[in-house]
Amino acid sequence: PYATLFHWDLPQALQERGGWASRDTTQRFADYASTIGEHLGDRVKHFIIMNEAAVHAIVGHVLGEEAPGLSDANLIGPVVHHMNLAQGLGVKALRAAKSDLTIGSTLALQPSRPAGGLLSPLHNLAAEGFDTLWNGAFLDPLLKGSYPKEAESFVANAIQNGDLAITQQPIDFLGVNYYAPTYIAFDASSPSHIAPAD
Repeated sequence: PYATLFHWDLPQALQERGGWASRDTTQRFADYASTIGEHLGDRVKHFIIMNEAAVHAIVGHVLGEEAPGLSDANLIGPVVHHMNLAQGLGVKALRAAKSDLTIGSTLALQPSRPAGGLLSPLHNLAAEGFDTLWNGAFLDPLLKGSYPKEAESFVANAIQNGDLAITQQPIDFLGVNYYAPTYIAFDASSPSHIAPAD
């Protein structure tokens, strides 16, 4: 079996103290991963740290359509970074608990395709922005120990010294939940200027 440590099910007590917008949640996640490793690591040998962090961060905290049902674009920076940081801390905690575990994470990766037409240069920019947020802001901290340049401004206030060394942990596999590409259009009425293409 492959056990997933986090699939959008943050304890209510932690949510009430700020959830993923609170840096303290990253340490609570590390404690949880350590406990799981110590108590189950003799029997369960394969772990997925997080499932579809981008969906939880964006759809759950900005669009309000998934757990925890919030609609606050200001949460995107701290939530994205704290989930990445918690993932790194979780990997470290599991490896410290048991040295023979197979550990990875699963992302819902979506190629971003721009709409065509007269506004195609703007659609290209919007598609690149979506790709940076949905894919790059989760892949790059894990695999490169950095954020894409275009994402640095929204996570900057959440990052502390040493964080990016923690986000870049060796993993044994990367799970990919692939559903479909995302077709993106520029939308002047949206705060992000990003919208689904018609």
